[in-house]
Amino acid sequence: MILRAYRQRREQQAAELGVTIAPDGRVFSNDPNHSTWLTPLTVSQRYARMRRAIGIDTTTKNLRHFSATELIAASIDVRTIAGRLGHSGGGTTTLIPSSRQAVD
Repeated sequence: MILRAYRQRREQQAAELGVTIAPDGRVFSNDPNHSTWLTPLTVSQRYARMRRAIGIDTTTKNLRHFSATELIAASIDVRTIAGRLGHSGGGTTTLIPSSRQAVD
């Protein structure tokens, strides 16, 4: 729902500039037509500012682990989770021995 509202707002902004966002346009982009990705550094810097502003001490890697853990807890298929995390190999890197608590 939040991403849908974000997309609608960005489409309105694009229309005001006389451009459109393609259906496969990037979700987060600095270009009005959403044709390019944000750079990893941009995302890291924005996340660091946000986490300082709200007073949490975590990293984007921890968010990635949290996301994977929540998806596993919700009984989402491991292959789906692996794809979402960008892992190839169908889930072998996604599931790790129980002695480790994180998903890389």
